[in-house]
Amino acid sequence: MSVRSSRRRKKAPPDAESLRAELAALLPPRLGDAARAYDRFVGAASLELEADAKAFAAHHAACKAALAHIEVLIKLIRWAEAPAAGPEASGAEPGAELGDDLGRLIAEARAHLAADLASELLDGETADPDSLDDDHEQD
Repeated sequence: MSVRSSRRRKKAPPDAESLRAELAALLPPRLGDAARAYDRFVGAASLELEADAKAFAAHHAACKAALAHIEVLIKLIRWAEAPAAGPEASGAEPGAELGDDLGRLIAEARAHLAADLASELLDGETADPDSLDDDHEQD
């Protein structure tokens, strides 16, 4: 038995159209699940969040991670549902054609988090600026 015949052949990667079709069917329900989970997390945490800077910073970081996950799902869904000759065929980043809806959603979430922080600070809690994540992406 030769070395070549004993090795398993790697499965060929799916072609782009097959991958698009698979993702177009798989991801939309996952996006809904992620959005509902984010909503539950934000709602539950706002009621139970302790009034300290570390807990708020951890909550803020978790919210940012969840929104980033949702953003990636949206980009992948848009890419999967786009025709093959769309903007991606020219080398543009998948999801580059996103409209203002996602930007508005992110801005609203950031405003909500900023309002929560302001409320905490006005209630007499002092936050350690170094513990808060001020890394805001600007488009």
